[in-house]
Amino acid sequence: MIISPPFVNLAQPDSDPNVDPARDSFPMLECGPGNGAFPVSFNLGWHGGAHLEAPVDSQGHLLPVRAIADGTIVFVRTTDTKNKPELNYAGVRTDDGCVVIRHDTEIGDGAQSKITFFSVYVHLQSVEPLTVGKKVHRKDKLGLPGVVYSRPGRIHFEIVCDSQNMTKLLGRTPGPVGSSGRTDAIYGDIWFYVPAGANLYSNEPHPAQSDGSVSIGGAAPVAIAQTASPLAVRMRYDRGCTLTTYQCTADGSWEVCAEMPPEQDDEDHLYKRSNKLSEKYSQGTPPSISAIFEVLRFGRCINEQANANFNHWRKVNTPAGQGWINLSGQGVQAYSDADFPEWAGWNFIQDDSTKTNLCDSPTLRKWLLDASGEAQIDHAGMVGALQNAALRKRLTQVVCRFSTEWSASNLDELYGWLKTEHEALSSPLSDDDFKLFEGHVRALAFWEEIQGEKPAADDCWHWPPTEFIRHLMKCKWFSEGEFKQIYPSASASSVQRYRVNINKALVKYCLTTTLRLSHFFGQASVESGQLRYMAELYNGDLFEYFRKYEKAKNYKGWLGNVEWNDGGKFMGRGFKQLTGRGNYSKYFVYRGWLQKSSFSEVWWTDARWWGFTPPYHPAQHQNLLPIQNAATVSQLISTLRPAIISNPNIVSDDAYACIDTAGFFWAINSLLGIADRDDAITLTNKIRGDHASTAADFPADAHFPQRLSETNRIKEVLS
Repeated sequence: MIISPPFVNLAQPDSDPNVDPARDSFPMLECGPGNGAFPVSFNLGWHGGAHLEAPVDSQGHLLPVRAIADGTIVFVRTTDTKNKPELNYAGVRTDDGCVVIRHDTEIGDGAQSKITFFSVYVHLQSVEPLTVGKKVHRKDKLGLPGVVYSRPGRIHFEIVCDSQNMTKLLGRTPGPVGSSGRTDAIYGDIWFYVPAGANLYSNEPHPAQSDGSVSIGGAAPVAIAQTASPLAVRMRYDRGCTLTTYQCTADGSWEVCAEMPPEQDDEDHLYKRSNKLSEKYSQGTPPSISAIFEVLRFGRCINEQANANFNHWRKVNTPAGQGWINLSGQGVQAYSDADFPEWAGWNFIQDDSTKTNLCDSPTLRKWLLDASGEAQIDHAGMVGALQNAALRKRLTQVVCRFSTEWSASNLDELYGWLKTEHEALSSPLSDDDFKLFEGHVRALAFWEEIQGEKPAADDCWHWPPTEFIRHLMKCKWFSEGEFKQIYPSASASSVQRYRVNINKALVKYCLTTTLRLSHFFGQASVESGQLRYMAELYNGDLFEYFRKYEKAKNYKGWLGNVEWNDGGKFMGRGFKQLTGRGNYSKYFVYRGWLQKSSFSEVWWTDARWWGFTPPYHPAQHQNLLPIQNAATVSQLISTLRPAIISNPNIVSDDAYACIDTAGFFWAINSLLGIADRDDAITLTNKIRGDHASTAADFPADAHFPQRLSETNRIKEVLS
């Protein structure tokens, strides 16, 4: 999905296009404990959102409030301009301008990944002329930040969903992760749960061995240690690959205990590493390179058939020391950030059985007690414990279920405790004072006025606002509406056929940053005409039109076409227009459809295919066509062993393969680093085979201006 903070300075985009808000800091200035913090604020009252301080622009003006994602307006309240006394509670002003947006989007494949959540923006000084039921786009202006209890330039910002959508977001009911990670939604970091007793080896074992009995090369592996307790290993691909080890602490939280140095450029070398591991198999049928690629990328096979004969060995650092561990071994389970695992810091609280707005969660109260360092504390001590830095960090990833504060019903049940003796109060409210308070709450309430389906007032899961946005920024699964912004000219039928598989390719091939996505989609926009052309266009007879791709210039080239009609058989197909028998053979081997041992890698470097005697002279030989003598061709096939591919049409006929070929092309040519440098010239050279030094050097048929403009347009959509 595409999501961003409610405050975005459109006039000053990031100077560094590689800044990733999902990883790096970004301006959501949450107020501290007792001042509008999440999930509890003043006197330990439940607080469903956070008060944010609005940043200012270069002129010192407060930034406007903007929609965090595409959605539908379901409630609008313009700001009171008549100084309603209810909004001057306790003698201080609070603005009541409010907007609520319903967001229907996707985080993965299938019905269980279609989610609905609501973003709530309260205390706006002014509200844009918005209409309930109308669509709103991400970054659309909603209004200006207002006054919250006399403090200017602030808003209350909230993310909420119901229990059904909570289950969809997590892929399970709230609580610890299950025995395996979800496969319908995968994004962000990959996580491995490693049980106690897992062996660590001195050097890398063979991928066919689960026990480290055979080395991948060199001395035999030696078991040097065992994990003494369960561990979690995070595998983060971020211009490299870093493995970080976590262990559970006494209070139930997880903390870093060891880390390996980053494996530089490992994202760009995933194909090379997968291919190298495949070559280590000397007996039997090895796993496909694509399957190995997925295990290295996801910790398991997602789109490919799993092969029990491949073991995922990685060098990790643990409390027991460094060593090679089998991350697909017995008892090891793989997850991703889409699982919201507890070792990534996520917690879910729904154990407050009271109906009041005063937090009475045993879980949260125990955290406060632990943070205080005391054996026993009173209410004031718990309020003080909110200042503990470790606790504040823990609360940034806690999701809590409690009643909304914006309902006008059941106010006595929610707030009646304010009229009684309680350690949280210096003195109870009198009946008159409670009526004033009740009037203030009603003046700000709106829950019953939200149009359409919404969470029941007592079935609200409240998300930590900053971390919710930061987390979902990692998810690059585009809904139909978001995809149409990327490719507005794509037909509905093309989007229906290819969108899901494009989303799968993006996460598989690490195409998950704004720059990488912009260049991938920008180049493919021109190559495919925004999904119009998944096979090369031609006029007249297919084989006659592509006869030019069979000529003897292939003797010094790379297409690999050597037989009569190879040009048509291996015409450009797929999202990236895979072309030539040589490239088809690489992809078919990658998918496991063709065994590398069944052909010679350089079958086309023999002049007999075209009937001339070396040396090759371009002017004399380059336009020669393949020989057609059946007996001679049969003999050449037998001795030179070209790749035999009987079903090349699968590259365009199969929707997954059609898209996967484009990701494969990026992987085999290590294009991620070029995209990270925002270098459209070098990228176009790599994709087309040109040798341009400047934009002006490209031939007209390269359509470089269109490639660049599409890349920049899509960059704006995604940034």
